[in-house]
Amino acid sequence: WHVRDLVKNAPQGWFFRINDTDDFYRMAYIHSGLALWRRELIDNVVGACDRVSAPAAFLDQTYHAWNCNASIVENMTMLEGSHQLQEELSYIRPDLMLAGECLTEISFQREAFAQAHPMGWGNMQAVHIEAAHPICSYLWKGHTRLVGYIELEPWNERIETSIGIHRKMGVLPTFVARERSAADPALVDPAQNPAMKHILDWAGEEPSF
Repeated sequence: WHVRDLVKNAPQGWFFRINDTDDFYRMAYIHSGLALWRRELIDNVVGACDRVSAPAAFLDQTYHAWNCNASIVENMTMLEGSHQLQEELSYIRPDLMLAGECLTEISFQREAFAQAHPMGWGNMQAVHIEAAHPICSYLWKGHTRLVGYIELEPWNERIETSIGIHRKMGVLPTFVARERSAADPALVDPAQNPAMKHILDWAGEEPSF
């Protein structure tokens, strides 16, 4: 049930480094048609939310709905399984607000918020502002709102470009606060940080959230 590439049959997933060491977390993509996997994920999400009385849950990687080598699992494609996962979670916890990564014609049905995936991700340039488009916001703004998350830290050298791209996409005004922001309040002080002023002005132009 490990998702594999359709052409090379290579197992799909991703990894990230821990604390700049040589240790890595490695994650595998599991076919969402597998009921056992959906039950396991839902149990863990609901359990975590119950422990901290969280009103919302963010499901990462919700845009991964591609075809794969084992395209049918328990009579479902991965796309159908992803849809079923959100339907089941919403049925079990109808009071829980769901958010996800990226926005598609499937994921929007149960997501209140979704991370925007801007063009130029990882290397945003001015040309990407013109290339950006608000199609997802246009189609589903009344149901699901996009939020930003790429290069929107107050100290990021490309933050103004990132703001321009996200605004073009119809994203809710967003900035990303990490440890560095907390350690240096000047980074989020509009009087000292033009990017923060830009974001607050952007928020003031929003007619309604």
